[in-house]
Amino acid sequence: MSVESISSAFKAEAAALLGLDLDRLLDDREYKETQRPKLLALLSRKRASDASYDENNFLGLVDGSTADVLVLTGLREATS
Repeated sequence: MSVESISSAFKAEAAALLGLDLDRLLDDREYKETQRPKLLALLSRKRASDASYDENNFLGLVDGSTADVLVLTGLREATS
């Protein structure tokens, strides 16, 4: 069994692109909240440039897993 967060890949990408601290994005809620405007702006740009961005992120986690059971956390927003 493997537990993965749907947002982990995006946070890693955002940390690299925006010069943010990935460990703090993943584990420090207060830090993440201070960075939320930057994260949301980047996510909006990603979605605008790639209509399948959310789907590809989801499928990347599923296809990349070798676990018999995969639990994905953080699935809160409906996608179109």
